[in-house]
Amino acid sequence: EAEPGELLRMEARFRPAGSRYGEVYEHDHAKGIYLIVNNRSEPEIDPEGAALRCIPLKLNRAITEHISAVFPADTAPFARSLLLGDKSELYQQPGQYRHISRAGLAHVVAVSGMHLAYLLGFFQRLLGKSRRNTLLAIVLIWCFVLVSGASPSAVRAGIMQSIFLMAPVFRRENDTATTVSVALASILLCNPHAAGSVSLQLSFGAMAGILIWGQDFRSRLSAFLEGKPIPFSGFLANTVSISAAGMIFTVPLVAIHFQTVNLFSILSNILVLWAVSICFVGSYLACALALLLPDTLQ
Repeated sequence: EAEPGELLRMEARFRPAGSRYGEVYEHDHAKGIYLIVNNRSEPEIDPEGAALRCIPLKLNRAITEHISAVFPADTAPFARSLLLGDKSELYQQPGQYRHISRAGLAHVVAVSGMHLAYLLGFFQRLLGKSRRNTLLAIVLIWCFVLVSGASPSAVRAGIMQSIFLMAPVFRRENDTATTVSVALASILLCNPHAAGSVSLQLSFGAMAGILIWGQDFRSRLSAFLEGKPIPFSGFLANTVSISAAGMIFTVPLVAIHFQTVNLFSILSNILVLWAVSICFVGSYLACALALLLPDTLQ
């Protein structure tokens, strides 16, 4: 029943987070966790400890509860993971998560640049592009990043999208390589141990592949498809090229960390990504309508 920001008073045992079972364990350090606390007595909750920095966590909990009220029990875990990157209950649905992973679509339920692109695209189509709306879009992006838990992939995407949006305002050109480097340097400056995070490695590995080979793959595939009677050839060329380029570095990383390789994720992305964008935007619209029309939840 404790809320984010409240103080817990208890007898506890403290131990460093850098080892587990007598061996070096860097996973916690990569997430910014340096101390493990085990309670020795029943905690007492002090509500006076609430802090402003816990507002994103409180919003996360409020949105999570709202999603549970809006969506049926069998789809709510997927909706929470898609909208907030919270996969805790999706892991408890082994069938769903196993199918998503085997299809090579695990990135769909991990907040990344794709989710921010959906959010930003919908915002700009709704309100248009202007300097005022650019500032509002940046505020919206960072609200989403913080509320979703500020994972390395989300922070990377937030920094990159912010720089891309601000460059035209200051009449500067976008340079993707510099932007990716600034994002990585910013994250590692705050926590050098984040280099050991699998999420960070996969996120920046995918970006590096897309940056180096994405445009070349797209040009070659577009030239190959030109003149052929293939519907949605532009979408096909873009999806295949980005997926293939992103896999160049991520496939070895996945093989090392998870001892598995998915060879048909490109096909899965072609078949599914268009629907994911509709699910993402539509789910947030459903949550917003439920707030405006609370009687529909009963």
